[in-house]
Amino acid sequence: MANTTAVSNPRCARKLGHASIGVSLSGIIISVVIAVVVVCIVTRPNRDSCSHSYQGSCYSYKTYVGSSGSCYNGVKSYDGYCYFKCFDYMYHHEVCYKYKTYVSSSSTCKGARSGSYCYSNSCPYHMYLGNCYKYKTYVGDSGSCINGVKSHLTGYCYSTSCAYYHYDGGCYTQ
Repeated sequence: MANTTAVSNPRCARKLGHASIGVSLSGIIISVVIAVVVVCIVTRPNRDSCSHSYQGSCYSYKTYVGSSGSCYNGVKSYDGYCYFKCFDYMYHHEVCYKYKTYVSSSSTCKGARSGSYCYSNSCPYHMYLGNCYKYKTYVGDSGSCINGVKSHLTGYCYSTSCAYYHYDGGCYTQ
């Protein structure tokens, strides 16, 4: 017959008890963190929520274009506002602009100025790849484009400052 006597080790039992408490506390802390993250995700504001409503439709942005201005990719209201979902350039407080132009501190801006940029709904100069540039200079296929962006298709250099010869409002390489 086998002898059935309980063998106990108080030191080992104490270590096991401490480990059990540590695992339980870790589980509680992890559960609380997960619950907080889930609540934050579920209750966060929706970026695509309806900011502006016009004629029963929902639009993310509205900007004033006036009675004769065009409404780029949106719906124009009778009072000169354009309602649309902006995918071009944004400026302060949900106002959307079509063009972003680099301007000097002494330049005028028909729109909104932020630092060295002017955000507006019209480009008074030359458009290239969604940006508005003051100078469009022909540099050819092999010419370099100083302080600007070169169109390899046309050979023009689009820039905000003239790095070549400035004459009568134009910029020339020769």
